[in-house]
Amino acid sequence: MKPSLLKALAFTPTHDRLKVALFLLYLLAGMGLIDAFLEARTGNWTVVAVAIGGITLAPGTLLAARFFRSPFLPLYSALVFMVIMFHIGAFTQHNHPGNFVWYSIYPIVWFSLAGLRTGTVLSLLGMASWITGWFAFPAISDQPRAPGDVFAQAVAAYATTAIFAFIYERTRHRQENALKESAQCDFLTGVLNRRGFIEVANTFLDEAHRYGQPCSVTLFDLDHFKTVNDSHGHEAGDKLLQDIVCLARKHLRQVDELARWGGEEFIVLLPHTNLAGAHVVADKMRQTIASHTPAHNQPITASFGIATCTTNDTLDDIIRRADEALYQAKQNGRNQVAPYAEALLPEALPA
Repeated sequence: MKPSLLKALAFTPTHDRLKVALFLLYLLAGMGLIDAFLEARTGNWTVVAVAIGGITLAPGTLLAARFFRSPFLPLYSALVFMVIMFHIGAFTQHNHPGNFVWYSIYPIVWFSLAGLRTGTVLSLLGMASWITGWFAFPAISDQPRAPGDVFAQAVAAYATTAIFAFIYERTRHRQENALKESAQCDFLTGVLNRRGFIEVANTFLDEAHRYGQPCSVTLFDLDHFKTVNDSHGHEAGDKLLQDIVCLARKHLRQVDELARWGGEEFIVLLPHTNLAGAHVVADKMRQTIASHTPAHNQPITASFGIATCTTNDTLDDIIRRADEALYQAKQNGRNQVAPYAEALLPEALPA
C-alpha cells in the first residue's frame, strides 16, 4: 500500500497496531484449528478449507513480510482479511442468529488496527453492508432470514460497541497528540524545540532532494543576551525570548518553521527558498529585532547565519554551515546576516 493512499485514509501503520494484528492473526489460526477439527468430523469440508486458510494466514504473512521486507504486511493482511470476512458474513449469515454476537467485536478490531478515521469509515460501511445484506438475504439464498427484532438488537449492540470504540480511540488519539506536541515544543516560547525541528526539517529536506527544490536554514542568536539576565533578571530574559518569537514570525510564511535551538539561539527552516531569499528574510528579522524596544528598555540585536542545501546534504551538514556563518557574523561585529560562502557553489540545488 502506497504512503499517499495511507495518508488519504489517515491510516498510519504503527508497531502497536502491528502487535494487535499479530495477536489477531494467531487467534484466528487457533480458532481455525479448532473449527477444522470439529467440522472435519461432520464432513463439512467447505468450512474446513476456510479454517485452513485462517490457520496459514499468520505464518504466511510473516514469511511474506520477511521476503518482501515489508514489516507492516501482517497489519494490512489482518485488516483486509477482517473486512472481507465481515462483508461476506453480512450477506450470507442472516439465517444463523447465533452468529450475530460476533459482529459486535468488529468495530473494536477496526479501530485497533486502523485508527480513528479509517476505523470510523469501516464501522459505518460495515453497518450499511450488514443492513443491506439482511434485506437482500432471502433473494440471495432462498432461505428465511432471522427475526427482525433479533437483528435489530444485534445492530444496536454493533452500534453501541462502535460508539464506545470511537470515543476511546478519539480520547487516546488526542492524548497521544498532546504528548507528542509537548515533547516537540518549547515550553517557554511555544515554538518547536530541537527535537521537533529535526523531525520536521528532515521531511522538507527529503522533499528538496527528491524534487530538486531549494531549502535554506537560518540560525540566529541574540547578541549579549547574558547581560539582560544579569541586569534585569531571568523573567525579563524569558519575556524577551517570547517577544523575539513574535517578531520573527511576522516575516515568516506558514510553511516556514521556527524553533528554539537552545538558550537564546533560534533556527528557521525556509523551504523552497534559495540563499538570496533566505538573506532577505533574515535581514528583515534582524531589522525588526534591532528596532524593538523591550520592556526593560535595553536594546537588543541578533546575528544571523544562513546556509542552503546542496545535493546529498544531511540536515547536520546544513546546520553546521549555518552555524559557521553565524560565528562569522559574530566575529564581524554582530547585528548582521552572514551567508555561508560555499552555498553558492554550482552543486547547490536550483532556485
